[in-house]
Amino acid sequence: MSPGHTAGSTGWIQTANNPLSPIFFLAFLPQFVDPAAAFPIWLQFLILGTIVNAMFSLADIVGVVLAGAVIARLRYSSRAQRLMQRAGGTVLIGLGLQVAFQKSLGVTCRDTSS
Repeated sequence: MSPGHTAGSTGWIQTANNPLSPIFFLAFLPQFVDPAAAFPIWLQFLILGTIVNAMFSLADIVGVVLAGAVIARLRYSSRAQRLMQRAGGTVLIGLGLQVAFQKSLGVTCRDTSS
C-alpha cells in the first residue's frame, strides 16, 4: 500500500468520525434552504452539502499542491536548509530556556480539572 493511499484512508476515517463536520453543516446550511422552493428540502441539503464539500476539497487540494511545490524548491536550496536548521535550533534553545527559567522561578503547572 502506498503512503498516499494510507494517508488518504486515515483522513477519510478521521473525517467520518469527527462530530464537528455534521454539526457545522446542521448549523450552516439551513439558512440557505427554502421550504417554498421547487426542490424538496432533503435535495436542497444534498446539493448545498455537495457544493460546500467540493469547495473545501478543492481548497485542500490547492493547499497540498502549493505546499508540495514549496517543499520541492526548499529541499534543493542549501540556503533554505541552513535557515530552517537555525530557526529550528533557535526554537529549541528558546523552549529549553523557558523550561529552565520556569523551574528556577518555581512555576509549576496547575491542575484545572476540578
